[in-house]
Amino acid sequence: MFRTIQLRQTATEQWPLALLIYFPFLVVTLAGSVLIPHWLEYSREAVAFFLLSSLVYGLVLILPTAARKGLLPFIMALLGSSAFIKISFYFLYQARFSSSALFVIFETNSEEAADFLTAYWTWQLFLLVLVLYLPFVISLYIALSKKGFNRVRSALGKSLPVLHRGLILVLMVLSVWVIKKRYQNENVLITSISAYKDFKEVRENLSNLLAKTHSNAFVQVVSDPSPRTLVVVLGESSSSWHMQLYGYPRQTNPLLSQKKDLMVFNDVITPHVHTLLALEKILTISNNDNEQPELNGSVVQLANAAGYKTFWISNQQPVGMHESISTIIANAADEKHFESTNGYQYTVYDQALIDPIESALSDEAHKKIIFVHLIGTHARYYKRYPKSFEIFNGKDFPGPFKSKEAIDEINQYDNAMRYNDYVLDQIINLLSATTGPKSVLYLSDHGDEVYDTMEMAGHSEYWATSPMYEVPFLLWSPETQMESSWQQRPYLLDDFIHSFADLAKIQFKGWDASKSIFGPSFQPKKRLIKDQEDYDLRPPKKY
Repeated sequence: MFRTIQLRQTATEQWPLALLIYFPFLVVTLAGSVLIPHWLEYSREAVAFFLLSSLVYGLVLILPTAARKGLLPFIMALLGSSAFIKISFYFLYQARFSSSALFVIFETNSEEAADFLTAYWTWQLFLLVLVLYLPFVISLYIALSKKGFNRVRSALGKSLPVLHRGLILVLMVLSVWVIKKRYQNENVLITSISAYKDFKEVRENLSNLLAKTHSNAFVQVVSDPSPRTLVVVLGESSSSWHMQLYGYPRQTNPLLSQKKDLMVFNDVITPHVHTLLALEKILTISNNDNEQPELNGSVVQLANAAGYKTFWISNQQPVGMHESISTIIANAADEKHFESTNGYQYTVYDQALIDPIESALSDEAHKKIIFVHLIGTHARYYKRYPKSFEIFNGKDFPGPFKSKEAIDEINQYDNAMRYNDYVLDQIINLLSATTGPKSVLYLSDHGDEVYDTMEMAGHSEYWATSPMYEVPFLLWSPETQMESSWQQRPYLLDDFIHSFADLAKIQFKGWDASKSIFGPSFQPKKRLIKDQEDYDLRPPKKY
C-alpha cells in the first residue's frame, strides 16, 4: 500500500518533466496524423518516437540529480532535431527520412545547402522550429538560471528509489532492443549513423576505382588512331521542358536554334534526379542492371585507355562535405581546372570556362576529349546569369501556376537557360574554328520542376515529376552522319558510356552497340525509374 502511494506521488511530481520531454512526441503524433498518408506508417513513426522519448526520459530519471539539469538541454535538442527532420521530410517530400536522402545530403556543400533552404524554407517549417525547440529553450533557461518553471525544477531534483531506477533501467534496455529490432528505419539517429557509414564506404570504393588514371574495367580497348576532338558538356539542373529547341514557346535557345548540324535528341531521360546518383550511372559502367559493379570505370578512364588526352574543366565546387562524385571522376583526367574553388562564387558565370576550354583546344595532342562541367541552371536561378541576360519578366509562359513566386522563379530559370544557350554557342564556335573531326555533346545530369506540373521549383526523387527526368541531349558533329529518325529514340542515360564510346570511335570488351543512341544497331529498352516505374507509360508533356 505504501509503495502504491509512493508511486502515485512520484508520478504526480514527475508529470511536468515528462510533459516537457514527451512534447516533441506529441508534435510528431499530431503532425503525422495530417502529413503521413498511410496509417501503418503513421503508427510506426508514432511508436518509434514514443520509444525514443521514453528512452531519454528514463535516462534523465536514473541519472544523478546533479547531472540532470545540465543534460536536459542536450536531450531536448536531440528530440527536437529528430522530430523536425522527421516531420519536415514528410511535409516536403511526403516520404520518410531515409538513407538515400542522406546520401544526397552528405554529397552537398554549404552553398548548395543554402540554396536548398532558400528554395524550400517556408513559414510552416519556421513555425515547426519554434514549436519543437520550445522545450529546448525552457530546459536551457532552467540549466542557466535559478528561477522559473519550479515544477520542472522540483522534478529534476527528486531522487528515485533504487527499485524504481532498476525497473526504469530494465524498460530502457527493452526499448533499445525493440528500436533496433523493429524500428531502425524510423529512428533518425540510427538511420543517419548507418547511412554515413555506408556513404563513406561507397565513396572510398568509388575513389579507389574511379580516381585513378586507368581502370581494369576496360580491356581490349581499340580506338580509331586518327585525330579527333570531342567536347562533352555536362549541364546542371537543366530540363528540356524549358528549352526552345524542345518546343518551349519562349526563345530560350535563340543561338542554338540557328546552329547548322545540331542534332536534338527528343526523348532522353536521366536515371535519377539528384546529381550524385545520376552522374554515377551516366559517367560510369554502373547502370540500373548493375548498380555496384565489382570493377567500375568512368568515361574519363575509358578515354585515357583509348589514347586520348583528357581535360576536366569545371565551374562546380570540387569538394563539399566530402569529395563529390564528379571530382572523383575528374581526378582521372590528364589535366584539371576548377574555376570555383572557394564555394559557388556567384560572380563566376559559366562564361569563365571559355578561356580554359580555348587553351585545351590549342593543346598539341592530336586526340583529345574535354569534359566541361557547368553550373548551368542550378538553383538559385537568378545567380546563374549576368544582368544583361534578364530577358524574361512577364507571364508569357505555358505553366498553369501564376503566383508571384511562380512568375519570379520561371522567369529566372528561363533567363538562366538563355544564358546557358549563349555559353554552349560559344563553345561550339570555338570548336568550329579547329581542324579535323570534332564534336560537341551536351547533356544535363537532371532537370528541375519549375512550376510545370506542380507548384514548386527544384528536384526531388520523392516527387519525381517528368521535368526532373527529361533532359536535353544535343550533338553538334559536322563530320558525323546520322539518320534523322535516331533523334526520336527513347534513351535512358544509364547506358551513356556506350554512346560515348561510339561517338569517340572506341570499342572495348563489354561495349554494346545496341545501347548506343548514335549507332544503327540501337535497341530501345524498358526505361525504369524510381520504384521500378516504366517511364514510357507516362503521358507526354503538353504545353
